[in-house]
Amino acid sequence: MAFKLTESDQAIAEACSLVFYGKRPLEGDAKMKAAATRDRVGRCIGTAVNFQFPPQVTSDSKSMNWESKANAVLPPIAYVKSIDARKIALSWTYIVTDEFGQGSWNVDKVAAEVKKIRGYINSGVGKGQKNGEDITIKNLKNEDFIIFFKYGLFGDASARYDNEKTSECYTFYCAAIDVKHSGPMIYEGYSNKVFPLRSDISLTLIEWTSGRVKDTKDVSANIPLLVQFPTPGWF
Repeated sequence: MAFKLTESDQAIAEACSLVFYGKRPLEGDAKMKAAATRDRVGRCIGTAVNFQFPPQVTSDSKSMNWESKANAVLPPIAYVKSIDARKIALSWTYIVTDEFGQGSWNVDKVAAEVKKIRGYINSGVGKGQKNGEDITIKNLKNEDFIIFFKYGLFGDASARYDNEKTSECYTFYCAAIDVKHSGPMIYEGYSNKVFPLRSDISLTLIEWTSGRVKDTKDVSANIPLLVQFPTPGWF
């Protein structure tokens, strides 16, 4: 019998949207690709991570940097110097539940999800051709590393984008990916494929905004696909 989550756990897992923009599948000519890219502004569209079990937010932190000045016999006077980005630690697990391919989470599917997550680091690397031969080309763009994220009430539909649209997803980049494997290696005889029984994934997501509200002359983060600023629903 194939493994299946309870209805409540399945609903919790589906409440998490973790989408890699840079791994988006685009088809058609250049005009179609441009239209598809514009349509992604303010939407959670790209390559979504599939969760076998509900993921967990293990920490959600944000800090401030202060500057203080001596104030005679009184406590120092403090001034806000800057605000650091929000950091969210997200973790989840995959377990090969049916080594013979009858269940939905067999060796192939688990391995594909793990490779998809590791592939985020290589979002700027693609395939091309030269003189009829396949080559690896690098076309690195900051926007390729955008991650659209929402999970339950850790955010709502108020994320504000440059084109006046709102979305359920906020924008982040990933500062660290950690994959830990455990348990025996599972061998699928019918496909001759091998992968660990269990894979524990943890990501550190860093808040990423366009910065254009602060200084319109600064174009270093002039990416319409990024949210403009934190809204109350995302505090």
